[in-house]
Amino acid sequence: MSKVLVSFVHGYRDEEKLDIKKELIPGLLVADTETLEVDDIYSFNFPRLPEDFYNNKIKDIFVGEFPKKDESIHFKKLPRFGMMGLSVDEHSIYAATWNGIYCIDKKTFKEKSFISNRLINDPHGIVVKDGILYSVLTSLDLVVLTDVASGKVIDFFSINRNLSITRDNSILDFDWRFITKQQRGAVGFWHFNNIRIEDNILFLTSRLTSSILEVNLKTNEVNIRTVCWDTPVMIHDGELDSDNNIVFTSVDGKILICNTAEKLTQGINGISNNHFHHLMKRDLVNVSIRIGNIRKKEVNWCRGIEDDGLNYITTTEGRYDQKQPYFNITIISKKNNENISDIPVLYSLVDFPEDIRYMTGFSIKNM
Repeated sequence: MSKVLVSFVHGYRDEEKLDIKKELIPGLLVADTETLEVDDIYSFNFPRLPEDFYNNKIKDIFVGEFPKKDESIHFKKLPRFGMMGLSVDEHSIYAATWNGIYCIDKKTFKEKSFISNRLINDPHGIVVKDGILYSVLTSLDLVVLTDVASGKVIDFFSINRNLSITRDNSILDFDWRFITKQQRGAVGFWHFNNIRIEDNILFLTSRLTSSILEVNLKTNEVNIRTVCWDTPVMIHDGELDSDNNIVFTSVDGKILICNTAEKLTQGINGISNNHFHHLMKRDLVNVSIRIGNIRKKEVNWCRGIEDDGLNYITTTEGRYDQKQPYFNITIISKKNNENISDIPVLYSLVDFPEDIRYMTGFSIKNM
């Protein structure tokens, strides 16, 4: 399997000074990890203001709750362009934007629908299963369940610091598509940035605690899973690899492979139970692929993770104000981590590349 789907986002240093006229803006690409080439790039409409939702190209495929045309705006600056989390099934690709989810035909890449409601805001990672879209609203520590066919909210709940679940209907008094944080930095108690589901259990990646929260959707019980990290981390992702390990990325250029000490068999000193007193407590452990150490240079971004059986695939570089005008799709051999190759994705894909402040990869899925 050599084809991967990659989502990416970008933002400008001072967008107000730019005359961005294009309606269709790149947000997805397909790359070949064997030829190390970008095969195709796909562009979309990105509604950011209430009136943008009434653009015919959005209106004609819209599913869900239209915003009021005079809805109050709480933006310090307009949201970024591009796609975030991805979920792929047999027929469709679901790709998250700032305030809606595109459903795209997997073969033709034609937009089938644009799903949006007042609780879809900066959704980060998403997953679609059995006709339900699971997303997060990070600033509220909120999990949102949306019906894919109608775009209506089925359920929502916040997770408190004591691991209790709250359903606060006052949240529905606001259209969160047009509310954003007013300064840089992670918000929320947990700042969920990835969501995964197995049976009735949701797995939520918490950036602020570098842990996983497990939510039982039947009982509303929440458990926290911690990791005895072997390195400082700032995590995203949290997907299962082909060996059934949980794999995260850290923004400073690390791939973090996690499991229990009994199951993680890479043989790193200190992980094995032979090196650990039987009365001491720990949950998950990890081993790290440190891209910066391998390349002997600083890596200024790393996000998105996929596993094709032989390699880990992630994205690196592209963060704020770097000198080189590209980000990379980075392929790392699982057998020999020293074997690394890149597919550059150039800033020149978008308008005004010289004014780009960042252009980074977000999510990766095998095709």
